[in-house]
Amino acid sequence: MGVALAVALVLPAAPAPDPLRDAAVVESLVHGMPLADFVRARTTWRAAWPWLDWSTDGCSAPLVGDRGRTFDFAWACRRHDFAYRNLRRLGAPHWSTAARERADARFLADMRESCATRRASQRTTCERWAAIYHGSVRTLGGP
Repeated sequence: MGVALAVALVLPAAPAPDPLRDAAVVESLVHGMPLADFVRARTTWRAAWPWLDWSTDGCSAPLVGDRGRTFDFAWACRRHDFAYRNLRRLGAPHWSTAARERADARFLADMRESCATRRASQRTTCERWAAIYHGSVRTLGGP
């Protein structure tokens, strides 16, 4: 990450949206930090970048939702929603098949990171759920 980008991400936000800078912020929050850092940064960044779309419907898996006995994908789903919503708003070249594949790969990595924290007896089932969720977004997420 360049020095200018690092400084821009630490300093308070500029007074108005800027597509290139906003794309760098989304990139940093989605791909530039571990999920735990995204969780911690979300409140502060949300206040500094209010024009970004911070909304989420969590994991929109109808019967299962965000959590089950062997998994908790709530934060992985929130970051995935953040990626999709903001990259779509930014449009091309930020929203593309490649960008979607990358966001979905991050989603899978975040879910697997969550699975790694589960008891050993739950990890295999958690990994299976992660694969199902990932497969669903790959099938239904468009473009």
